[in-house]
Amino acid sequence: MLASHRCNFCLKQIPTLGGVKKHIALTRECRNRWEKQVLQRAESVSVFYDDRTEDTLTAVADLHPLPHVDNDLLDGPEADVLANSFIPTTPAGRQRELDVDPAPTSKRARVEDAPDEDDIPAYGRYCRAYPGNAGAISGEGRTAFEAHRTGLADAGISEYAPFEDKEEWELAEWLIQNIGQTRTDDFLKLPITRNRTQPSFHNNRAFLKKIDELPIGPGWSCKKVCVKGNKAGEDGDVLGEELDLWMRDPVDCIKELLGNPLFREWMAYAPEQVFEDRAGLHRIFDEMWTADWWWDMQKKLPAGAVVAPVILASDKTRLSQFRGDKSAWPVYLTIGNIAKEKRHQASARATILIGYLPVSKLECFTDDTRSLAGYCLFHHCMSLLLQPLIKAGKDGVDVVCADGFVRRVFPIVASYVADFPEQCLVACCKESHCPRCTVAPQARGE
Repeated sequence: MLASHRCNFCLKQIPTLGGVKKHIALTRECRNRWEKQVLQRAESVSVFYDDRTEDTLTAVADLHPLPHVDNDLLDGPEADVLANSFIPTTPAGRQRELDVDPAPTSKRARVEDAPDEDDIPAYGRYCRAYPGNAGAISGEGRTAFEAHRTGLADAGISEYAPFEDKEEWELAEWLIQNIGQTRTDDFLKLPITRNRTQPSFHNNRAFLKKIDELPIGPGWSCKKVCVKGNKAGEDGDVLGEELDLWMRDPVDCIKELLGNPLFREWMAYAPEQVFEDRAGLHRIFDEMWTADWWWDMQKKLPAGAVVAPVILASDKTRLSQFRGDKSAWPVYLTIGNIAKEKRHQASARATILIGYLPVSKLECFTDDTRSLAGYCLFHHCMSLLLQPLIKAGKDGVDVVCADGFVRRVFPIVASYVADFPEQCLVACCKESHCPRCTVAPQARGE
């Protein structure tokens, strides 16, 4: 069947209207030209004016389809404030290129999913900046990456150390990303590798030693957690256990994320309110700095402060398939200053492992108290792990950010990502019970 729709920018034939909308949303050249067209149309219709007539409101509604709009909402000094504070903007890390010629249409056959009819691209992106002082710069500095590179240059060492040159660095990167340890040994033993490539490492052990020489992030430490049970042993003494809590300083991990040059174009230091239209009637919530939480938290901090919304995540994981008693309980950390598009990329390394909670059967407790003891152990270990955040959240810390400027940062826990059992554990709620009322699970709905 012949296509009944087409893109007005690249003239590509598309079977459905929904497919046209998705094509424009996902094709950069077509979306840029579409955004330019929308902005030109928006500039031709003034939303903020004194003598508002029904015809003008109708024109605006045609440009930005909205539910019923009251004239009173667009009157008064508030409208002038909004008009002066809204500017078209694009998401962090994306540069708008409006004057790019459309790419030639590919003749290659494609299969495209047809989205819902109401899956329509956004009409625009209008930003209202935070009215106070946020994200102030207090000086300049060097990030840890720049300091390391400068140190190598001053010592006369290659920037690709401990590898010989750029080519060997790229070979090592390829081996890490694509080849397992056994296959790495096999590759390095090949005659063509030994005789022609001749890397500075001859087997997997030597290769891993070079990897260990690379700069690392915040260091690890182990804290002993002593648990005293309520059961007595054969000698009559109360039983207990000594558990290991492996941890890293979360403040140092936040500094590493904020100072990573790879996130420079994806970083935000101040909150903002984003709208789909100039009138400020359709709010957009897509990044953490566009939410009310950051806006409200900014008001509570000193002028010029930077909020670092801390996002925690944990997931108890079974390590053994044959013996069910081997488990790990990792805790991860990231920050909401990094755009979610970058933060969600596994290869971006925007999420850092900050600790391993101890996993124990707690056999030093009786059966009726073991579960409660496990809950208490979890919260005690989390309090030890996150202890450095308390002082940093109250007083702030000076951080050299990815752009090379120093800012006063206040790391504050904003979100905790976990499955339902761990959500109940974190919130101190009993599973399948309402945390607010006393209705039993089996009595719900009656």
